[in-house]
Amino acid sequence: MVTVKTTNELRVDRFTKAFKTFVLSAVAAGSVSSLASIGEASANPKLPFAGSARVSQSAHGDGYGLRAIDLALPAGTPVLAPADAKVVGTCNAGNNHRAIKLQSGSTFFSLIHVNTPDVFIGKTYRQGQQIGTVAADRPNNACARSTGVHLHFGVSSNAPVVDGINLLNVRYNTTIRSSNVRR
Repeated sequence: MVTVKTTNELRVDRFTKAFKTFVLSAVAAGSVSSLASIGEASANPKLPFAGSARVSQSAHGDGYGLRAIDLALPAGTPVLAPADAKVVGTCNAGNNHRAIKLQSGSTFFSLIHVNTPDVFIGKTYRQGQQIGTVAADRPNNACARSTGVHLHFGVSSNAPVVDGINLLNVRYNTTIRSSNVRR
């Protein structure tokens, strides 16, 4: 039996492979510290924006191996650190459109479709600190793929509850509210 993959499935495969290669190279280069050196995870991670947003895609996988939701936020909306965290992976999809993986203790977060020129492996953020803004462009490459403006937010399965919301159970088109405060 021959399995034929759709164009979208092939793109996801390339995206996943690119991120795995990137993260493995960062580990080999010593850019990713041990969990102990990053500290304990924030006891109360927050959604990566201030105010409220509509869920435009419910729980799905991402290239970082995390479960994620997509948030219908307009371009230029500030993207905030969900916890005190360290950048352990980043990829530039062009025009400073970034995919970012953060680590806080044993918890990982992904933020994709963030416009920021100032992010690098090893950079640390405090909860609520602005990382960048929601990107306006729509890349379609191994780093990021977007058919419309939104913020992709992922979290590792050991901590799916963020701002009191279990991201694995949040439904499409639900409006969720963040308690994150921009610092």
